[in-house]
Amino acid sequence: MKTYVGISRDHSASMRGILNPALKDYNQTIESVKEAAVAHNVDTIVSVVQCGIGPGRGKVAVETINSSGVTLKPLDVYRADGQSTPLFDSVIKLIDILSKAPDADDFNVSFLVRVITDGGDNDSNISGTLLARKIQELQATDRWTFSFRVPKGHAKFLVNLGIPAGNILEWDQTQAGMERATQANKAAVTSYYSARSTGVLSTKSFFTDLSGVTTAEVKSALTDISKE
Repeated sequence: MKTYVGISRDHSASMRGILNPALKDYNQTIESVKEAAVAHNVDTIVSVVQCGIGPGRGKVAVETINSSGVTLKPLDVYRADGQSTPLFDSVIKLIDILSKAPDADDFNVSFLVRVITDGGDNDSNISGTLLARKIQELQATDRWTFSFRVPKGHAKFLVNLGIPAGNILEWDQTQAGMERATQANKAAVTSYYSARSTGVLSTKSFFTDLSGVTTAEVKSALTDISKE
């Protein structure tokens, strides 16, 4: 059982106000992947791209290609010096990298694309329409999961691209907001790998954790429409 993980990490200048939380968040992200991969015995290969890296106009730069998830090293410094955010291009770059894996067509291989940003796309060569088409094509295989962490108000646009609402987490661009997002991410990764270990290949509810919800709570939230 194998999972390829692709991470797009925002390095645009707008991240400057939360550099230390962003550094901690990324390091916690890869630590969560390591822990979950080992705990659930899922072979994990990780690729990372920098989105909006500068100086000058933001570019997409490949940082890591197909590294073992358990040996991936944490960052020491977090740069935020790009003047634009080619978010869509970063996602396409990850898709290109992961699709070229030698066992990409193996039915038991799954793909998890993680996008972490404090803003929307403003400088990509690929259009949202073309990206949406590609994402929906891959999601239809039931082996690809795309998850986004974006500022409040950006989820609707991503849903229009075809990203399941349960795979999107909106967060406040503050230190406290980043810390809450970090904890939500850790829980999501753990839940994903737990499902993966049972043979699940993809999810439409990456950020939805129902483990603490009781049957009584579910029933209390339902509306009886049996007489309608």
